[in-house]
Order: sequence, then C-alpha cells, then structure tokens
Amino acid sequence: MLPLLVACVTPVADLPAQSDETLWTDARAVLDVNCARCHTAGGQAPSFDDAATASSMAASMVAAVDAGRMPPPAPETSCAPYENSDTFTLDDAEIATLRAWADAGAPTGAAVADPPPVTAQSAPFDAELYGGQPYTPSFGADGNDYRCFLLPVGNEDAVFLTGMEALVDALPIVHHVVLFETSGTTGIPSDVEDPTQGFACSGLGAGGWEFLGAWAPGANPVIFPEGTGMKLARNAQLILQMHYFDSFEGADQLSDQSGYGVHLADSVERRVEQYPIGPTSFTIPAGDSAYVVDDSIPAGDPGLEVLGVWPHMHVLGAGFDERVVHSDGSESCLLHQDGWNFHNQVFAKLSTPLRLQTGDSLSVSCTYDNSASNPQQPKDPPEDVPFGEETGNEMCFGFTYVVDAE
Repeated sequence: MLPLLVACVTPVADLPAQSDETLWTDARAVLDVNCARCHTAGGQAPSFDDAATASSMAASMVAAVDAGRMPPPAPETSCAPYENSDTFTLDDAEIATLRAWADAGAPTGAAVADPPPVTAQSAPFDAELYGGQPYTPSFGADGNDYRCFLLPVGNEDAVFLTGMEALVDALPIVHHVVLFETSGTTGIPSDVEDPTQGFACSGLGAGGWEFLGAWAPGANPVIFPEGTGMKLARNAQLILQMHYFDSFEGADQLSDQSGYGVHLADSVERRVEQYPIGPTSFTIPAGDSAYVVDDSIPAGDPGLEVLGVWPHMHVLGAGFDERVVHSDGSESCLLHQDGWNFHNQVFAKLSTPLRLQTGDSLSVSCTYDNSASNPQQPKDPPEDVPFGEETGNEMCFGFTYVVDAE
C-alpha cells in the first residue's frame, strides 16, 4: 500500500544551510504525501521509494510540475472544499522544495535513504478480509479477467461499516476492485463449491449485490464521519470483485491476493447510503475529442447530506462534473475536474456535508477525448467506444455517498 508520512514542509530556499540528508528528507516528505499513490513499488508509475531512482528523476519531476503534467488532474477546490485536498496538488512551498533539491544535484542523503515503512493509510482495521488463496489471472482474448471472492465478515449481530480501504496486492494487473454485500448465495454460481476460493463473475456484478465501495489506481480510503456508517446484516457476506487486465508482457505470470480493510461499529447515529449516478448506455464516436454524456437522478428524501463523491471513468476521460441542481434552478458544485488521469482517481470527501432539499436532483457529466491526439488513446486509429466494464470500454459514474441529516 502507500507510504504515509505527514510532515510540515518548509521551502528549502528559506532554510539555513543544510546537509544532503536534510535536503532529501524535505523532498521525501513532499513525494510521500503527494505522489506515493502512484509512484510506489509495484504501482502504476515509476517508484520513488528507492532514493537512487527518485534522485535520477529529480529534473524530470520538476519539468513535469512546471509543464502542469504532474500532479495529475484532481478535483478542483474552487468547486468545493475537501478534506485532505492538500494532497491533490503541490503548493508553492512544496514546488520550491523539490526545485531546491533538484538544483542541488538531488542528493539522496545516505542516512535517510530508505523510504518509510509501507502501511495502509487507515490502519489499524477492525477486520482485514481476503480471498481464500492467491489467484493468477486467466486473461481472455480481450485482456480482461473478472474474479470474485466471498468474504464472510464473521459478525453475529448487525454492524455498521464506518470506513474501508482496498488492500491491493499486485497493483500492475489490477484495473479496479469493487466491494459488494450479498445475501446467502445470491449471485454465486450453483456449481461453485467454495466461493471463498474465488469464482468467475460478471464485470458488472450480479443482481442482488449491494455496492459498498470501489478502488481504482490512485484511490484513497473511504472513511465516513464519526457516528455514521453503512449497515451490514448479521453474518454479513461481502463480495470482493477483482478486475485484472493484461497490460504488459508477463502480466499473466503475476499472482494476486488483494482484499479490503474495514472499520466497523456496533451502532451509529446516522446511516450512510451510496448512489451510483451515471448513464449506462452510450457510445463515444471515433475521432470525437469532446464527447459529453450525462445523467441525473432525484436526490431522494429531503434532509439527506452529501458526504463526498468518487468519480470513475476509464482512459479516454477528459473531464468530470457533478453538482446538485436545486428546484429553483440554482446549482451547488460537488466535484469538478478538468482533465483526467486513470491512475489518479481520488475520493473527494466534502469538508462540510451538503444538505439536500425537496426537489433537488444530482447531475453527473463526463467528457471524453476519443481522438488520435489523446496521448492515452489505446486504439490506432480510434474506434467507437461503448459503455462497459472492460478496460477498452468506458464508464461515467459519480459514486455519491449520502447520510441521513438527522
């Protein structure tokens, strides 16, 4: 998982003369807080865990920051204030720290060359749930493999899920992870003797499975406010759905045993629900550089509060927007993001929940670039791309968490 290092970073230029060790410590803090979601061992981008590797890339880091390529696009705080939004972007002080380190020759500082221990961000957990055995994907002709595992929680009485974090094992082959709750053997093929050992499943899950949460590259934990949570039935059974993708030579040789760390409570004051908002029938025309799809739903019972949004698209994504449309025609922004990077999909938790009123609706809009000029374009020449779970398809969802206001 991701290194977690919380530090108060002061611009190197404003500090007295420092040793190589101090320069590396300052740079290390910036990288761990802002970059480690992707740049970690086994991750989706070159790892900065190794001091020598990070040092060799210092100049390119600064160049990427100057060009606006890094950090990758993230929810804009001009839309709404979010918790931990300082990890979405680099501020002037952090940029100055990286620049000073690079200008000094990017010393590694032998005394502090080793990265901090790799730990889950929200540990310790009340339970860590894994499939019964490691799994080596069997990719189809389209490069996809969907594998599900039954995860018994072991609770004799009803409990509440107050937070969850995907514990992803073989990062390079994992396209996404979804966590559902099921009842009995609902959605499990009848010929599967032991579903805890894994079984083939649909990319869209099964009828009767209740969506709890999901992970894609760059995602952070979902932690609900104190006193709130999603209810799980007694003797709850969860489904861990793994989507593996054959994206490089040797991917079919990797084994994976991912899971979920969960936070549980016997009772809560307010219950959380999740709305998956987005269209499920569209086709993005080949060559279109700004194709827009959208969807909206009634906001439900008045008095609900929106806690946050996890936006999800695939590689052709170019922008995402979700907002509350009020009955008087006014709007409240929940999440706006110009640009998209599949490897940096963060859960944007509102600093202050947004109260919904009678007549409100929730609206999601996604923009795609299916042109040949898109550097993330997987097809040459571009092809029409339909909605779907597979990596070569596209999705547009704002997974929106709401809570009873009273």
